[in-house]
Amino acid sequence: MRKHRNTVQDNTLLAFMKKHGDISKIRGASSKALWIDLAAKLNRVGPPTKSGPEWRRVWKDWKTSVRKKIVYNKMHTRSKLPLKLADNSVAMIADLMDESFEASQYVSIEQPSTSENEQDEWEDIEPPPNKSKLEEPKEQNDAEISTVVSVGSSRSNSTSSFRSIDDRPDDFDKTVLTDIVEELRELNKQNRSNAELMLAMGANLIDMMQQQIDERKRFTNVFQKYLSKLTDKK
Repeated sequence: MRKHRNTVQDNTLLAFMKKHGDISKIRGASSKALWIDLAAKLNRVGPPTKSGPEWRRVWKDWKTSVRKKIVYNKMHTRSKLPLKLADNSVAMIADLMDESFEASQYVSIEQPSTSENEQDEWEDIEPPPNKSKLEEPKEQNDAEISTVVSVGSSRSNSTSSFRSIDDRPDDFDKTVLTDIVEELRELNKQNRSNAELMLAMGANLIDMMQQQIDERKRFTNVFQKYLSKLTDKK
């Protein structure tokens, strides 16, 4: 995958967005002049060089990538996607932490795609110099993310395809809980068997003690009879 932007351009872009909070959230065609100014600054420290709408797409893709990481990390407690220092800056500038918390409640696992609404946003800023250029698939910021959590841009149109996180517990946790329940059942069975065995042994011990008492009684009776005979002879 070719280079999306260089480190100096990253820092320039972040500094500009921090200063101009309105266009950092992409709020319409009124920010066209600012985007043209930003494109000129970024192209001076290139390559790569891009037009205003293309840099706008770079910023939007970067925010989308960071938002997906945040949503993924909120959904998974064991494995997390690391956020770089620049990613944290993007999240702070664009207020992605709060947005991603609500978005993480309804998610679907799929490959990202460019919608018609996003294309219209590009056309509001500046006419594309080459239509085929805009139809190229957008680049991903981080190569380590091959399948990510895609957040729907319109909740009302995509709620039916979303699933609630709370309704689907982690498969690993479910397996562990099932194993624990099975172990507890086996322990209860073993304890019950041991208790029954101890009761049986106790009953046998009582029987043996009773037999010993009976034997002693018989011995006592025989001995008393023998003493009586000796006494009678005298």
